[in-house]
Amino acid sequence: MASQSGQSADNQTEAAPPAGRKPRAAGRGGENATLRAAGLTGTLLALAAILVLYLLVAVWPSAPPPPVAVATTTPTTTPGAPETAPPTTLAVVSAPNEPVQLFGWTLQLEREARLFLVVALAGALGGLVYALRSLAWYAGNRNLKYSWLLTYPLQPVVGAALATITYVVARGGLIVVTTQTSSDTVNPFGFAAIGALVGLFSSQAAEWLKRIFEQVFTAAMKGKDAAVEITAFTPVEGPEGTLVVIQGTGLAGVQTVTFGGGVEVSSVTGASDTELRVTVPEGATTGPITVTTPAGTGTSTRAFKVVPSEEEQQPTTQEEAPPAAGGEAPATGEEREMA
Repeated sequence: MASQSGQSADNQTEAAPPAGRKPRAAGRGGENATLRAAGLTGTLLALAAILVLYLLVAVWPSAPPPPVAVATTTPTTTPGAPETAPPTTLAVVSAPNEPVQLFGWTLQLEREARLFLVVALAGALGGLVYALRSLAWYAGNRNLKYSWLLTYPLQPVVGAALATITYVVARGGLIVVTTQTSSDTVNPFGFAAIGALVGLFSSQAAEWLKRIFEQVFTAAMKGKDAAVEITAFTPVEGPEGTLVVIQGTGLAGVQTVTFGGGVEVSSVTGASDTELRVTVPEGATTGPITVTTPAGTGTSTRAFKVVPSEEEQQPTTQEEAPPAAGGEAPATGEEREMA
């Protein structure tokens, strides 16, 4: 007995984790990140922001000088004719294109290429600002997950790409930003501001570009791989026969609608891509609603509660009690009072 207890104690000692250390789960994506991981990520993002600022200043194009008058001619006039103002010829001097100095290297870039870099770097800077703000917020609230650490270094890449696309769309004429078309007269501050805002609000920028595309081209129809999602339904409870309005996405071409217990709805009215109107079938029980279409199947996160109808809720009338054993009916309340 002593040997068995000693052996079990040894096994427990080997299986127990070291003191002061929590056992690690198989997947760490859902765990909170440590302070060391948050600090390392924040330091790298801050260094990346400083590097982007340095590159942005280095590649910033020089401002073009103002136009100058180089010649004035006096036109010949005939006697008696009104005098005319002499025409003035203006010469626009192109902006100087000095080479770029980067860490001791000298690069010769055209002004148009500099504008591309300015917009991309401004978008990356906006993405870094967003990443730093988000990291500071979640780390300060002790809710920073390991799975989110990968999104922060990718945010400036997404911001730079979206800013470049927005710049091409603007210079291509799909949106009106400036009437100046020459790279020598384009104001880099305007496009840098747009690039920074696109990087800072990448989700809104992507949605805005999507709307522009839908204005130029016809919106694409959802294919069979489109997701079916139930976002809400009203009412949330009711008896059998209640009309329920289901709202969501990808509901077009509905095939079946089932309530709790797998009871299928007999008919669907008012079917569209975002709304369905069905009636609670007989035999349905409390449970989620499931919609099946050629695009897939979607189930509501909330359960529909089936309640009894008003008729079922009314109490049944009490039947008269059977006669007593002696054959006489029991006396009523009035008879007892008279007695």
